Amino acid sequence: SNTTINSTSWTTWITFSYTPQASDSTVVIDCDGDYRIAGDQGDEYESRIIIDSTTVIADKYQTFKKAKDGGGGTRSATLLPIKAGYALSSGSAITIAIQMRYVSAGDAITIESGSGEVLVTEILV
Repeated sequence: SNTTINSTSWTTWITFSYTPQASDSTVVIDCDGDYRIAGDQGDEYESRIIIDSTTVIADKYQTFKKAKDGGGGTRSATLLPIKAGYALSSGSAITIAIQMRYVSAGDAITIESGSGEVLVTEILV
C-alpha cells in the first residue's frame, strides 16, 4: 500500500540494517521513489537519511508557493532522490532510515507503493 506522510513529526518510510564488510569503510546511501503532494497551498516539506536514530547525514527541503500567489510548482530542491556518505568507525551493523515530514503544510505526501529503492555502496579506504 502507499505510504502517507501527514505529520510534522518524522515518519519513517524505509528502514533497514546494514552490516559493513570492513570496519574502516564509507557507505554511500542513495534513495529514490515516486511521491505526490496534492493541494494548492504554500507548503514546506523535509526528508532526511538518519543513521542509528541519532546521526542525520542528509537533509533536503521542498517548498511550494501558494497557487493564488503565482505558485504551483516547487520552489526548491525535491525530497527525493536523497544521497549521502557515512564514514564507519567499526564493523558493527548500522540502522539506516529514510524519513519525511511536513514542516508547515496542510497537504500530505503520498509515496507510491513499491516505488522506493535504496542503493548502498561500500567504499573501502
